[in-house]
Amino acid sequence: AEGDLVAHDADHDTEARRLEAAILTAEDLRRRSADPAGAPLRAVLTAIEELDLVDAGRGTHAIWPRTRAGLTRRIDELYRDLARLKRELGNAKGAAEALDIIALEAGTVQSLPIMEDQYLQRGTLAALVEENRARTAVGWLPDHMAGTVYPGMHARIRATDATGTHTIAGRVIEVVSGPDPARPSVYGILVTVHATGLTTRETRARFAPNAPVRLTLQRDTFG
Repeated sequence: AEGDLVAHDADHDTEARRLEAAILTAEDLRRRSADPAGAPLRAVLTAIEELDLVDAGRGTHAIWPRTRAGLTRRIDELYRDLARLKRELGNAKGAAEALDIIALEAGTVQSLPIMEDQYLQRGTLAALVEENRARTAVGWLPDHMAGTVYPGMHARIRATDATGTHTIAGRVIEVVSGPDPARPSVYGILVTVHATGLTTRETRARFAPNAPVRLTLQRDTFG
C-alpha cells in the first residue's frame, strides 16, 4: 500500500509538470502570436485552470485525491493490524512461557505430584526436586540443651538401608530453633548432621527421605 501511494504521488507530480510545461508552451505561442488575445491566450488560461483543478483535486484528475485518501486509510489500517498482531504475538509468547515449569534450583526430580491433563494454577507444586547436594540427618533436642550443641561437633549416624544397619561418622553443620517433628507444638533445637566421607550419591543410597535414623553427638569434643 505504501508503494502504491508513492507511485500515485509520482503520477500526480508528472501530471502537474505536464500542465506547467503546457502553460510555458502556450505563453511562448502567445508571445509570438499576431493575435495575443486569441487562441494562444485561451490556451494559457485553460492550462492554468487545469493545473489549479489538479492541485484542488477536481476536474479531469479529481479521482487523484480520493485515491490518495483511500491508500492512506489502507496504510493506517495495515499499521493498526500490525500493532494488533504484535499484541497477539506477545500474549501468545506469555501463554507459552506460562507452560514452562522451572525448577528453583538444580537437582533431580524425585516425584511428580500431578496427573496427566491436569490444570495447574500458577504456584502449584508440579515436581518435587532434590537439590544436587548430599543428604543430611536432622535431629531434635529440647531447648535447654542449646548451650551443649554447636556447628562442627562430631556425631554418629546410625541408619538402616537395604544392605543392613550402618554407623556413619558425621559432623554438625547447623543448629537452629524449631518444632519437634513428632510434636509440632513443642519447640526446641533442630540439629543438622552431615555424613563425612560419603559422596552425594552414597548419602542417597544410605539415607531414604524421611527415614528414621539415630543420631549420637560426641559431647566429649568440648574444648
